[in-house]
Amino acid sequence: MGAVRGRRQGRLVLAGAAAALALLVAVYPRPPLPFVLPAPAPEGTAARAGFALFALGDTGARRAFPSLRAGQLAVARGLVSEDLRQPADALLLLGDNFYPDGLVEGELVERIRENLVRPYCRFVDLSAARSGEVAGACGLEPGLRRPLPLHAVLGNHDHDSPESPELERAAIPRYVANWRLAQGLVELRELEPGLSLVLVDSSSLEGEEQRAPLRDALRRAAGPWRILASHHPLAAGGRAEGEARAALMRRAVAEAGVAVQLVLSGHRHNLQAIELEAPPGGLQVIAGGGARIQPLEDDYRGLRFALARTGFARVERQSPAGGEVLVVTLYATPRYPVVFWRAAEPVARFAVDRLGGVRREALRR
Repeated sequence: MGAVRGRRQGRLVLAGAAAALALLVAVYPRPPLPFVLPAPAPEGTAARAGFALFALGDTGARRAFPSLRAGQLAVARGLVSEDLRQPADALLLLGDNFYPDGLVEGELVERIRENLVRPYCRFVDLSAARSGEVAGACGLEPGLRRPLPLHAVLGNHDHDSPESPELERAAIPRYVANWRLAQGLVELRELEPGLSLVLVDSSSLEGEEQRAPLRDALRRAAGPWRILASHHPLAAGGRAEGEARAALMRRAVAEAGVAVQLVLSGHRHNLQAIELEAPPGGLQVIAGGGARIQPLEDDYRGLRFALARTGFARVERQSPAGGEVLVVTLYATPRYPVVFWRAAEPVARFAVDRLGGVRREALRR
C-alpha cells in the first residue's frame, strides 16, 4: 500500500511540476529566441555567398494560450536560431496561414498579433499605419529585429472564410508593412538578378483554362533559376484528392518549356523531398510542418526523404567549384516551445543544378 501511495504521490508531483512549467510558458511573454545563441558561420563560406530564403507552411492556429503548446513558436525559434547563424534574405509562407477557416474581420487584429507578429517578431516590419495595434506581441528589442520581405500564398483553409483572401491581401499590410501576399492566381517576383519566384494560389486552380496564367508567368520569369511556390504539391503519386490539381500544374510547367528547378509547397504537415519526373524535373520540397504534424500517408513517386516532424526549409543559391546550384536544407524542430533546450537540426539536404538534376548532400552546419 505504501509503495502504491508513493508512486501516486510521485505522479502528482510530476504532474504539478509539468502544469507549473506549462503555465509559466503560457503567460510569460518570452520572444521566440533560442536560449543558446549559435555561432555564426565562418566568413567566406559558400553558404553565405548567395541569396537565401526560409520557407514553411501550415502555420497559424487560433488558440487560447499562445505559448502553451504552440508548435508555431517552436518552429519560429528554429528560424531565429538559423537566421542568427546565417542570415536569410526572405521568408516565404506556403499557405494555410490562418487556421481553421482563414481570417475574419472580427478577429483580424488578434490573429495578426498571435500568428504573425508574435512568432515572426524578428522578421516583421512594424512601421505600417496600424502597427501600433499589434506591436505589443513583439517582445524583441529593435537591435535584435531584422525585417525581411515576407512572401506568402494562400492555402485551402485561407479560402474557407469568404472574406479571408481579401483581408490577407489588403488588410494585413496596414499592420505588417513587409507582408506581401500573392496578387491573384499567379504572381511573378524577381528576388534578385537570376532568381525568379512564381507564387501560385493553387486552391483556385479549378480548370484546364487556368494553366495559361501559370505557364505564361514561368515563361516571363527571367531565370535562369526559377522557384515555384504553391500550397499544394506538384509532385505525382500523392493522395487521389489532390492529383487532378497537381497534374494541371505539371502540364502548365511542361508547356512553359523552361527549367523550374525547385517547387516549394505545404499542405502536408511534415517534411518531404521528391525528385520530380521530367518534364518538369527538379526538386519538390514539402515544408508544411510550420506548426503541427501529420503522419506520412503519401506515396509520391521519386520520394527521396520524408519525416513527420515540425520544421522548415532553407533555400540557398550557392556557387561551389562544380557550378552554381540551389541548395535546400530541411530542418526539424521540437514540437512544442517548452522543449527550449533542443535547437533546430538539419535532417536532409539536396542540391539542384540548372537543368533540374538533383543530388543528396552531406549534412553539415
